[in-house]
Formats: sequence, C-alpha cells, structure tokens
Amino acid sequence: MINIAEIRAQDGKSVELGEALTALVPPTRAEPGCLGYDLAFGSNGEWVMIEEWRDGQALAEHYEQPYVVEFLGRIGDLVAGEPNVRSYTRKI
Repeated sequence: MINIAEIRAQDGKSVELGEALTALVPPTRAEPGCLGYDLAFGSNGEWVMIEEWRDGQALAEHYEQPYVVEFLGRIGDLVAGEPNVRSYTRKI
C-alpha cells in the first residue's frame, strides 16, 4: 500500500509544519510495517509524504502510535485545509 499525502501550510507556518513532519520520519521508518517513508517540499509550497506500508493493518497501527496521535492533535493551526491523501496498490 502506497500513500501520497500533500499538505499545505498556513501562511508563515511552512517551517514549523516542516519541522513537525520531519520529526515523524525516524520513528515511522522504525515501525515494523513501514516499507518506506519520505518527506519532500514542493516548489508549489506543499509538503509531500510518500509512504509505503506492508498492508492496511500496518497503516492503521501507524495512526495509533502515540507520536502520530500527538502530531495530528497539534497541526490544526499549521495546515491550510485538509491534506490531500491518495492511496495506491503496487502492481509490479
């Protein structure tokens, strides 16, 4: 399972959002069901997370991790709108 999440920061909050997103990378990569987790910043001002998970259960367990729950609870004043999340299934 591959997820691509695009997140736009509120005006003046891009650095703070980037720091919060960057802090997610090491513990997420250490999760047993995580096959890949990368963070990028686009020229359009959006942060993009590219995630690959063993399966849907691994992703569900990720969202239950205390550091993810804490992150989701505090980013409301950093993001502009809802994240755009798309899911894909690897075929080859």
